[in-house]
Amino acid sequence: MQVMEHDSSEGHTSKAVDQSLHSLRMHAVEMGGLVIGQVGGAVKALLQRDVRLANLVLSREPLVNDYDTRLDRDSLTFIAGPVSSSSASVTKRKRSRASRCRPARHRRTTRWSPLPAT
Repeated sequence: MQVMEHDSSEGHTSKAVDQSLHSLRMHAVEMGGLVIGQVGGAVKALLQRDVRLANLVLSREPLVNDYDTRLDRDSLTFIAGPVSSSSASVTKRKRSRASRCRPARHRRTTRWSPLPAT
């Protein structure tokens, strides 16, 4: 009977990724609700020529901008994390696969090409 080792960091990483995605999703939903309210308020202020409501909508614009900035920052941070740690292994796999595709006598001396030499 073979005992399988379990990498405890896999579950931790998966949980952290799920939590980050959930946080990003909730932040986007909150921002979406705020923006929908802003658009509705702006349309109503325009149709009713309500200057007070228009000023209220304008006063909330920095809040929308803050949500947008934080969502951009958090999204980029999330994307950059996994990409930077896994890009090295992807590069290694590409190199390894490419070296297997070339005939042994041509390794490290010429570039491999799928086209026959003329």
